[in-house]
Amino acid sequence: MSTGLLQATTYYVSPTGSDSNNGTSPSSPWRTIGRVNQLGGALGAGDVVLFQRNGVYRGKLSISSSGTTGSPIVVGAYGQGNDPVISGSDLVTGWTVYSGNIWRAPVGASVRHVYYNGERLQLARFPNSGWARTDNATSTTTT
Repeated sequence: MSTGLLQATTYYVSPTGSDSNNGTSPSSPWRTIGRVNQLGGALGAGDVVLFQRNGVYRGKLSISSSGTTGSPIVVGAYGQGNDPVISGSDLVTGWTVYSGNIWRAPVGASVRHVYYNGERLQLARFPNSGWARTDNATSTTTT
């Protein structure tokens, strides 16, 4: 009968890392949440995933296993500074002037919310406030 114990692994993630690293030391961290998610259910009892402090990590963290009661899978932080931020939002880059003071940028998915300097912006609308009103109509049906 074997009573061998599995060695828990600590994985490191840093904004300056590379997903081609092995991720098992602060000197060779992964860069993205996507790389952590590639482990899928391979994370085991006692494994630890540490995100470097002061970092912002974009995406959805999907860990499909939980470890055991005595050895849970732990997600935490390493280094000095502010707690890491895991954000489900995407950073929009590639802004160009469209016309006058109107800017545009390519986005891949439908946009539900836009933030600027941490403040949620209102989506484009007409009129900018209140309601659009009509004085009369030429038809009583809509298409």
